[in-house]
Amino acid sequence: MAAELLGFLFFNAFEPGAFTPEHLDLLAPSVELIGLMISHEVAEMNSLRVAVRLALRMTGLRDPETGAHVERGVELVDQMLAGLRLVADPKMEQLRNVVAGHHEKLDGSGYPFGLRGDQISLEARIVAVADIYDALTQARVYKPALSEDESARILQEMVAADHLDGRCVAALLEAREQRLAIAAAYREP
Repeated sequence: MAAELLGFLFFNAFEPGAFTPEHLDLLAPSVELIGLMISHEVAEMNSLRVAVRLALRMTGLRDPETGAHVERGVELVDQMLAGLRLVADPKMEQLRNVVAGHHEKLDGSGYPFGLRGDQISLEARIVAVADIYDALTQARVYKPALSEDESARILQEMVAADHLDGRCVAALLEAREQRLAIAAAYREP
């Protein structure tokens, strides 16, 4: 496999010719170690990117069963993380939290675990709001896209019903320009 250039490491000195062959020999193991550390970090980021894409595809699947697909989206993520040896990685824990908690509701009426309030991770509460907003504003074969005003009204009703985090809904609604740009970029034909 051909080596891929990830960047270069530059050693500088205040004086010309400061790095003698002896200095370079002493620096060689450090350069090798830094290169390995960078390669390891890039490999981790690539694994994370693949894991996120897989999780997004899994959460996009619809299942007629109420919570079984989420319980399966969590088991698959757990197996994937264990297989990639990323179980202890905090970024992976966030991914697991999103998959496990994005259908929970603050009042405990959500699924699959019936979590309440702060038992639901912040990242899951954020994704829940984004997921519902997307479902409201995008046309589906069974419904037309709702207007921004109607979607905002429904989200606020869900806050009042203690289903969604009001801070997350407020943050989404305050970011109107960014929200509309994202919606336009991903609007299905």
